[in-house]
Amino acid sequence: MNKLTFKLLSNNKEIINEQINYLKQENIIKFKINDDNYEYDEKNIILVKRDSEKELTINFKEKVIIINLLSNNIKIDYPMDKSDANINNNIVILNYTLESDKTVENTIIIEF
Repeated sequence: MNKLTFKLLSNNKEIINEQINYLKQENIIKFKINDDNYEYDEKNIILVKRDSEKELTINFKEKVIIINLLSNNIKIDYPMDKSDANINNNIVILNYTLESDKTVENTIIIEF
């Protein structure tokens, strides 16, 4: 099985840095970190994170995060203030900014 490196930085603090196995089906890269299942759609630049309670869909082209609470079937759209994707061969760098009481700047790096 192939390996990928997944990093999440939030306000320049490293939250996740994992090297894990992945499976690629067409344009979708699937992997698991702890109990969370991830899917990255290379074509549409969408990252989905699922756990037993919720599903987060981060759409970088549309600049929106969709939070789906599975037990209540509630969906919330949370707009991103800034969003960009830098894709270079097998390295994907996804950046987004959320504004609320304080600014949150997240960077996701996927290397496969």
